[in-house]
Amino acid sequence: MEGSRWRRAPSGLRRSNRAVESNHLYLLVDLDRCELIDVVAVKLLVVAHALLSAQGTEMLIFGATDRVRGAIEAVEAFDGRVLR
Repeated sequence: MEGSRWRRAPSGLRRSNRAVESNHLYLLVDLDRCELIDVVAVKLLVVAHALLSAQGTEMLIFGATDRVRGAIEAVEAFDGRVLR
């Protein structure tokens, strides 16, 4: 959430309610407002995913536009469980 303003959860998050209601640890990455993503940002997501996975925490990425999703999928580091 941005600041203290509340807004309706994007559809990707609503579909990921299991993450919010679970006892398992998740990091939710909301790319709903992200219009572009560069290689450095994608690399940071990949590194964060690897570090979190090693600690038993799952990362879920949601809300990405087709353009951003395409850039992330190009590295082939995430499966359908991570990128929603």
